[in-house]
Amino acid sequence: MTLKDKSENSIEAARYLSGRTDGLNNSSVHCSYYSCLQCILHNIDSKLNLNAEQQRLEYNLYHRNTDSPLGSHEYWVDRFCKHLFLINPIEAKFVYSSTLMLKNRRQEADYREVEFTVDKTKQFYEVAKKVLASINNLME
Repeated sequence: MTLKDKSENSIEAARYLSGRTDGLNNSSVHCSYYSCLQCILHNIDSKLNLNAEQQRLEYNLYHRNTDSPLGSHEYWVDRFCKHLFLINPIEAKFVYSSTLMLKNRRQEADYREVEFTVDKTKQFYEVAKKVLASINNLME
């Protein structure tokens, strides 16, 4: 299964889980974020021509040669958005800030005793949908 397929599955899972009232809606935040990250990694592979092994090698080199390196997710979001910035600076800033916001909310949902409301998880899902649409429009 490709990362593009995984991204599409993740956003569908986010949609399904975001409206749940039985406590499963928090899991939608995880899916919303990962859908965006998977889409970014897919585009780095297919449009920037860096496959998974090349990505691993590049990140490892960066990590070894940087005093305070970003985590791998932040690194690839930043790297990809720098490419988007050349195409459309406003959309690049939106993708960057929204993806990192979703990452932070995902960490809260996954690792903290936080329970997001259905309205909030639906909001995060909608943000993820907008991020995906923006990426797909810019990378056509």
